[in-house]
Amino acid sequence: MGEFTSIGWCHFTFNPWIGCSPVSLACSKCYAAKAARRWKGRERGIELWKRRGPRQVTSASYWHQPVRWDKARMLGSEKYRVFAASQADVFENRRDLDELRARLFTLYAATPNLVWMNLTKRIEDVPDLVPWGEDWPGNVWLGTSVESQRYADTRVDALRRIPAKVRFLSVEPLVEPVRLNLDGIHLVIVGGMSGPKHARYPLQAEWVRSVRDQCADAGTAFFFKQWGGLHPKDGGKVLDGREWCEFPDEPRLVAA
Repeated sequence: MGEFTSIGWCHFTFNPWIGCSPVSLACSKCYAAKAARRWKGRERGIELWKRRGPRQVTSASYWHQPVRWDKARMLGSEKYRVFAASQADVFENRRDLDELRARLFTLYAATPNLVWMNLTKRIEDVPDLVPWGEDWPGNVWLGTSVESQRYADTRVDALRRIPAKVRFLSVEPLVEPVRLNLDGIHLVIVGGMSGPKHARYPLQAEWVRSVRDQCADAGTAFFFKQWGGLHPKDGGKVLDGREWCEFPDEPRLVAA
């Protein structure tokens, strides 16, 4: 959980706790829920993914890992990007998580050489759960998932109203064409589905090109993560002869 990750748009993942609950149809395909059932045992794993179920807090030594990453980047030119809560949702609106959230935000402040990427489907709850008001830390990025055109309006509008320094969208798995209002959005991540159901939701190249072109028109960074397949890397990530690995604070195009 705390080592270098194969997720293409970050260097590390960090989970302050394990467990979440479904909020939309895409949650039925959640890789994290399946992973938790394996490493915690099926019965315990199922409980971790219930609305009122327990949340498994990670160890003190694990919580210290980001401090080491931060020190390693003190003299580096590129900050490590850390996906905060790949097996949870920082903004799951439960009062029993408030103390842990506060501890996590203190960790963000203590690691200014890391970029913390927070991705949530509960974007409307974020303003009530953070302490920063209009003055978000520069190393705390905020993103929301766009599963379909239905969420391309509601969630993106909610994200746009939050004054995070970098706001991003995770459009993965992309299962239909989407039109995005990218005003105030700094990064869009796109990917196809992986896993046993991938053949039912094949990613179409024209859908990806459409999002890429929308990003180019809006001046928004575009990151193409994967075509998808039975395993995430099966299809590669080359689109029109190159890999698209843009970030808001880096050059727009990275050649394959």
